[in-house]
Amino acid sequence: MSKFGDARMRGLTKRIQKIYAQAKWELTEKVDSFFADFKRLDEKQMALVAAGKLTEKGYKTWRSNKLLMGEKYIDLRDTMADRLLNADQIAMRYVNGELPAIYAHNFNQVGRGIERKVKGYSFDLVNENTVRKLATSKKTLLPYKFVDGHKATRWNTKEVNSQILQGILQGESADQMAQRLLNVTKMNEASALRNARTAVTSAQNKGRVDAMKQAEDDGVIMGKEWIATKDERTRDAHAELDRVVVKVDEPFENEIGEIMYPGDPDADPANTYNCRCAVAEVVLGFKPKESDDNG
Repeated sequence: MSKFGDARMRGLTKRIQKIYAQAKWELTEKVDSFFADFKRLDEKQMALVAAGKLTEKGYKTWRSNKLLMGEKYIDLRDTMADRLLNADQIAMRYVNGELPAIYAHNFNQVGRGIERKVKGYSFDLVNENTVRKLATSKKTLLPYKFVDGHKATRWNTKEVNSQILQGILQGESADQMAQRLLNVTKMNEASALRNARTAVTSAQNKGRVDAMKQAEDDGVIMGKEWIATKDERTRDAHAELDRVVVKVDEPFENEIGEIMYPGDPDADPANTYNCRCAVAEVVLGFKPKESDDNG
């Protein structure tokens, strides 16, 4: 990722973290209140077990029913799912708002690079506002993403239930289960940050490839070179593509499949998710000018 992309990603990271910190803060009082009430009831049930008035099996059944099917718990679960959906949607709006600037910067960066390599060539630059307007009619220009509300709500509801079930099965205390629920916000935050990085990488490289295509339309034969981010987090399949050059309209190929550029939204998610690679422009030659001779 370029310095420009890194800077934008750092800004996004801070904003997204703030969104989920706010969501966690808003949910903490409701979670703590629920488990404070549950804790008092739970202690009474444990006292009955100690006095021989309730079996261990009966106690576990009561605990499970109270937590997973109680009216107050269902209200808490649904409130959490709704608040987390709201956070997911805000985070995605922030990400989408950054994409035009990222695309334009990289488009222009490649254009200037081609101008330096091709004497006398003049490249048509774009600005952020132009890109933003074009993206409203050309739906494939930017990797805009939108949260599927029904899908997100189902996932959040399922995750809250799953955390409570795990707490029940492990015999955790009310305080431990409360912390489990609040940790769900961290899961959503981590997912939002991965989605943000993927979208930023996609917009960055889509801008670069589109600039190469513009140069080709102007008669410059272009290639694109894969530049891998080399560290312990780099996919083997992407490390193997490092410095590979293909024609602009041809895909890169690795063990996962074909991919037009890092972050390509049409590629297998395993080839794009959380990717930090980039493409660079390569001038391969020039198309011969058509003759004006009619005879």
